[in-house]
Amino acid sequence: MSPSERERAAGLVKRVTVGIVTALEEERAAMLAMLERPARWSFAGQGAGLTYDLGEIRAHDGGVHVIALALADMGNNIAAARGTLLLQHFPAVEAILMVGIAGGVPNPAKVSDHVRLGDVLPPNLSNLATVLHDLGDAAGARPLLERALGLDEKTFGPEHLHVAIRLSNLATVLTDLGEAAVARLLLEPALTIVETRLPLGHPYQGIFRRNLAALGPGLPTPSAGG
Repeated sequence: MSPSERERAAGLVKRVTVGIVTALEEERAAMLAMLERPARWSFAGQGAGLTYDLGEIRAHDGGVHVIALALADMGNNIAAARGTLLLQHFPAVEAILMVGIAGGVPNPAKVSDHVRLGDVLPPNLSNLATVLHDLGDAAGARPLLERALGLDEKTFGPEHLHVAIRLSNLATVLTDLGEAAVARLLLEPALTIVETRLPLGHPYQGIFRRNLAALGPGLPTPSAGG
């Protein structure tokens, strides 16, 4: 890498807001072709997952998105782990796309439904956190869920059902971390949202009530419908 290329890459590292993870080299090549003036960047250390392709993609509003492109391998857990590592390397990332060929399933009758090399399926921070939590890493899941909650509150407003689900997921992680009091402060508004926005007797209401009851006494008594 020439000095000018390294200088450009170092500047891009500080501006990355979107991550792209691919499982296959062919998928990486498709995404790499979309980046303007891509540059390679490697973080110090040993092991896999330290090297990225950095570049820009034009935004609809006339600006640019700075992209970090990562090559992983096939499998949900591997992709989630790679995405988590990407978030650690680029803490300003707001979204991660898992880009793949999705089995290459075409739909000749409807061209817009064709699955082509480079088509994308966007996961979210909450999904990555769920994988970490399932793997026993509640501490690692917590910051991802906190970021997901903040983004949903900003996008949908504080009383949206998405926000209630994020609050509940974060409360579950906090409970596992021994922070039941903080978990209760999240579950109470989550329950209020699902009671207000969903029909009486919806399963979410019963689930949230039972989770609250499990935290200790002095909590709402489950209704007959819950």
